Amino acid sequence: MSQKQFRLFIATLLLCTAALVFAILFLASYVHWSATVQTGQWLNAPAIFPGFVFIIPGMLLLVAFINFYMTTKP
Repeated sequence: MSQKQFRLFIATLLLCTAALVFAILFLASYVHWSATVQTGQWLNAPAIFPGFVFIIPGMLLLVAFINFYMTTKP
């Protein structure tokens, strides 16, 4: 496997990982939010938790796209 193929493989792996992490964190965030709404505690729910739903996969996507761009540029 050449270095270019390896870098494309890593970029694809990062994209899939980011999608999976986003799905898991989004589901966990939704369950957490719905539980706090049902108990009337939604005003006390920590606002930092849903932030991770976008921060962690966003960083993975950023690294993957940079890697993908650096690999495919002429």
